[in-house]
Amino acid sequence: MSTLNNMLARHPLFTASPLSAIPHLIQTAIQGFDQACVSSRSDHQLYATDSGWILRIDAPGLEKEEIKISFEDQGLNIEAEHEDFALEKRFVLGNDVDTENIMAKLEDGILELTLPKTQSTKNINIQ
Repeated sequence: MSTLNNMLARHPLFTASPLSAIPHLIQTAIQGFDQACVSSRSDHQLYATDSGWILRIDAPGLEKEEIKISFEDQGLNIEAEHEDFALEKRFVLGNDVDTENIMAKLEDGILELTLPKTQSTKNINIQ
């Protein structure tokens, strides 16, 4: 316990005046915010089209042979492993996705899946 007390007594936050600690506290807060922004960046995008949806997933360095795409229990599963990149995604699809006609392509490090709507999907007019 005395070692901890000695460490705390020598720390700049406890030896300097309270106002001198403000720049350190601000810098720590900003670093934490930067790290939170980096970890929360999206690595996929979903776009609606008239005929369905387009799902784009960042897949740098992957070859199409390394990617496994499956559909199970209304979930679209995407898995891949490369020497410096691993990918594991699961997307729950609604009943309005025509799972029999999902198409995928890999180009320039982007995996793009086309998720067509089923024919039973109807637009409802608002009156």
